[in-house]
Amino acid sequence: MKWYQILAFPFAQLYAGAMRFRHHLFETGLKKSVRFDRPCIAVGNLSVGGTGKTPAVDFLIEQLQERYAVAVVSRGYGRKTRGVRVAQSSSTAEELGDEPALLYEKHGGRVPVAVGERRIEAIPLLLAEHPETEVILLDDAFQHRYVERQVNLLLSTYAAPFFRDQVLPAGWLRESRSGAARASAILVTKCPENLGEREKETYRQACARYAPGVPVYFSTIRYGQPYPLGGSPKRELKPGDPVLLFSGLASDEALYAALSGSFQVRERIRFPDHVRYGASQIAQLRQAAAAHPGVAFICTEKDAIKLKAPAHAEFLAEFPIFAQPMAMHMSETDRDSLETHVFTRLQAFFQSPDAFR
Repeated sequence: MKWYQILAFPFAQLYAGAMRFRHHLFETGLKKSVRFDRPCIAVGNLSVGGTGKTPAVDFLIEQLQERYAVAVVSRGYGRKTRGVRVAQSSSTAEELGDEPALLYEKHGGRVPVAVGERRIEAIPLLLAEHPETEVILLDDAFQHRYVERQVNLLLSTYAAPFFRDQVLPAGWLRESRSGAARASAILVTKCPENLGEREKETYRQACARYAPGVPVYFSTIRYGQPYPLGGSPKRELKPGDPVLLFSGLASDEALYAALSGSFQVRERIRFPDHVRYGASQIAQLRQAAAAHPGVAFICTEKDAIKLKAPAHAEFLAEFPIFAQPMAMHMSETDRDSLETHVFTRLQAFFQSPDAFR
């Protein structure tokens, strides 16, 4: 433990104790969880941000929508609005938050999305507008106990797994490691492509210390071909071309490494996670463009969705900007096993909802 973690340890213990007491209230029934007549799948983490929840939710949508009508409910972090909003074709990232807006656009508006600080209020409004919904995905909801869930998927990154971390402020965990026991499955995200079976087993055993009997799966992030944003100047982007990378992520290390293998990254501009692009950020990007005339920008799809706001039309028209798609990938064995885990629990709910009480 580092010196600053030692200093922060007493405060971390107080925070962890408060979180344990909160969860105890739910487990003893002193605080109530609401069960809806549609099964819910929660996707979340023990740590603060950066575990790949959006690619995981997107992955689950792809796997589920062949069998079920799926919808997404999120808190809508970073949005300018408050209360419940159900996504419409005219909705923006400022109204919904960047990640919900991205999921809604990515699936062509065919997957209903609702945001609200209180999911317990967002779900009824979503179902009122989309009564065909059969399964609800709860984004970033591992600590959200007011809604019962039939699948509780805990995400933890390969590089910073929860079992090596400490509770805030000594580390980045929202609650103690023992919280992992609430998971129905654990997904280790952002793994190297060549992760071997021996190392996987090491991770399984480490997870089992805090979540005995809970299955552990592994996933990687794969990057697709960058595509130009609508409204930006048309041009071709070829492997080896110079680019300017900008992003608002919890960590851009994996993105930077992937792009550096395909392009010459002349400048790397890092903004805070869920950044709102205003005059200051646009000025910084213009400054980078002036220093590298003719060089195209690349950003994440999460950043691109925010740049599509009418306020940024002039900037988009002035510079070539490409969005870098990314998707979660699992081995066939892990994918099939996770699907079985999810579908088995969904079918059990449809057959006997009270079995999950």
